[in-house]
Amino acid sequence: MTMTMTPRIGWRGARIRRLGLRLAAMLALALALAMPASALAADAPASGSGTPGEPPSGPAPTPPVHVIDEKERVALAQTDNVRVGLPTQADRDAWASSGVRVQLGYEMGSLHGLGPALSFSSKAALLRPSVRIDAHWALGIALAYGTGPGGLRWSATLEPTFFPWRQLGISAGVGYGGLSVSDPSAPTGGLQGPTVTISRDLTSGERLQSCTGSALTAVVRTEYLFVVGPLFATGPFVEGLGQWTRCQATFGRVDDETGQPVVLSQWWQQVALDLGWWLTWR
Repeated sequence: MTMTMTPRIGWRGARIRRLGLRLAAMLALALALAMPASALAADAPASGSGTPGEPPSGPAPTPPVHVIDEKERVALAQTDNVRVGLPTQADRDAWASSGVRVQLGYEMGSLHGLGPALSFSSKAALLRPSVRIDAHWALGIALAYGTGPGGLRWSATLEPTFFPWRQLGISAGVGYGGLSVSDPSAPTGGLQGPTVTISRDLTSGERLQSCTGSALTAVVRTEYLFVVGPLFATGPFVEGLGQWTRCQATFGRVDDETGQPVVLSQWWQQVALDLGWWLTWR
């Protein structure tokens, strides 16, 4: 019995071994094919698409589009920077070029009266719009309003300006100016105002204590502007002024011949030397 069963068991064992080897080879092949798919599934979360452990299901999403409005576009294109430093040659060249200038000035000085005219200290504000014609010439109109005892003084002059070097300017102007001042403490000389009964011009020995009138004004000015930037410059000036005024005064009396108020007239001449400062824009 033993001799008969041994060959049969050996044949079946060989078949089982062969079947086992085939199953082992198929399992190894399946594992080898499954490795790349597992690696791709592990990398999917790092790419930002799909869920962990699953391969990407489609193309990457399109990033959101940001539309820039006009205000943001202007802000991004803004190139003006605050500049701290000396002006450039381009700034100086701009001030020598033709164009419109506007100047605000402040001056102080004293008017010295010649003959019977009053002398007094004065402070004035100036406005001078002008046109720069070329590198050496400009033409402007200066308007001045200043203080005086019990009143004010004013003038308007047409002023050509010559620039011999950089922003050094020399102006000479002529125009129309006037006074409206009063000083009750000023001496009257031989004038007996309240007793005058007719309108007349005063003599050289008589003096008015007040003056309201206008006439010719002339001015000579030297200035220098320091260029701060392409649109602003500032600097000092020295001014010599001469003013002639046809003064008139009344005393509340009526002319016996005409029935009109008595008016006493006198020519005043005054000269001044003023110092001032310009603020200039172009």
